[in-house]
Amino acid sequence: MLSKFDSIIYRLIKECEYRDIFKIEEKSYSMPWHPETFIFWVKKLNGTFIVAEHENDLIGFCGIGFTKKGAIYF
Repeated sequence: MLSKFDSIIYRLIKECEYRDIFKIEEKSYSMPWHPETFIFWVKKLNGTFIVAEHENDLIGFCGIGFTKKGAIYF
């Protein structure tokens, strides 16, 4: 069962309601992860995510997390 916070992130990813959109090169950053797995890693690494969309269709998403050694992208 997803928490309320996870459910919101899941909905944002699935429904493309996150409008702070950056250009993402799909081949470089988009990963075919299930949203629940993606949410887990975003939270574990105190990160954030970016959703790319085109005409309300999800075309990619990526995340950035932070470790003691620096930032990582997923």
